[in-house]
Amino acid sequence: MLEQAFRQGPSMRDELTAIVEREREARFVRQNAILKLTMKERAEVLIASIVRGFDKKIWSQAPVFAHSNEHAFYGGLGIGALGKASSHRGGGLLELGFSIGYNVDKKAVVIQVLRDVERFRDSIMPLMVFGGVYFKAGYYFANQGQSLRHNGSSGYPPMAPGFLSTTSDVVIVGMNAGVPFMTFPPSPLDNGLTYNNAARIDAFLRVTISPKTLGFVRIQTLPLKAMVEPITDAIFAVKTLVIGRGGACKSLFAPAGG
Repeated sequence: MLEQAFRQGPSMRDELTAIVEREREARFVRQNAILKLTMKERAEVLIASIVRGFDKKIWSQAPVFAHSNEHAFYGGLGIGALGKASSHRGGGLLELGFSIGYNVDKKAVVIQVLRDVERFRDSIMPLMVFGGVYFKAGYYFANQGQSLRHNGSSGYPPMAPGFLSTTSDVVIVGMNAGVPFMTFPPSPLDNGLTYNNAARIDAFLRVTISPKTLGFVRIQTLPLKAMVEPITDAIFAVKTLVIGRGGACKSLFAPAGG
């Protein structure tokens, strides 16, 4: 067909070239539309999975809320450094919190000083870095027994800056904001980082004051060893990083007289 067009003169060749160009352009438009649709579908699937996960986490704590006997306002101040690059990830957050509320069963005002130690698990982003100080304000409710130690997780969804910390018997939900020293993506986009941490929430000081029984004040504290665990863990991590597990320079960390 092309040979016939070339024999029939320039006008036929120009017309055929125009047809080929139009077909090529139409094919490019179709492929581009398919690519955009695919990217849109992927984004919708990703957002839907995040929302489902967040909803599932909230609903999983419904029994805690239904059987909760303690409600309080919560505020926290912390510092953190965490990051992820491909399959490598690490870091965490250390937070000091304060709550004041009421325990229905004991009919007592409850004041707590809480420590939240979080270890970075993962993020939906392939590359992210956060380092800085932050503060939280939220609502605390619990099916509170005798335990002062609670293990669970904390999630930071890609919505309005917020957080959700959950354990088997404690839930803290609210807003958080930070003063970053370093972030990627850069601030304020770091509020959409969307990451998940393992959380250990300890009430290292808990005071209950009963307004029904005058003079009834009960104070609970964690053992000294539990209070200084984050410090000893950090020292051990530095030691492991510097000399490895049982590596060289043992004398540097050996006890005096050993």
